[in-house]
Amino acid sequence: MRSACALDDGAPCRKQRGRAIGATVVPAGGDEDGTPGRYVGAEAAEDDDEPFDEKMKRLTATLREQQAEAAKLGSAIAASLKELGYGS
Repeated sequence: MRSACALDDGAPCRKQRGRAIGATVVPAGGDEDGTPGRYVGAEAAEDDDEPFDEKMKRLTATLREQQAEAAKLGSAIAASLKELGYGS
């Protein structure tokens, strides 16, 4: 036996063995362009004046420095764990 029901937005649905079937999909914020950023509330980034090539060189250098620091920290952690009897 089917009975009528309504979702919060008033859309019709039908009940079937404990399950409500039917839904209305509305994009968050009312935007309908399908852009993921619109759904998560991301704002448009401001354009900087740094040329792309220079920015990539700077960011790559920063990444390499951070990777070197991570390797040092990883070694220190491994040594500490070994001292505690948890390393190989």
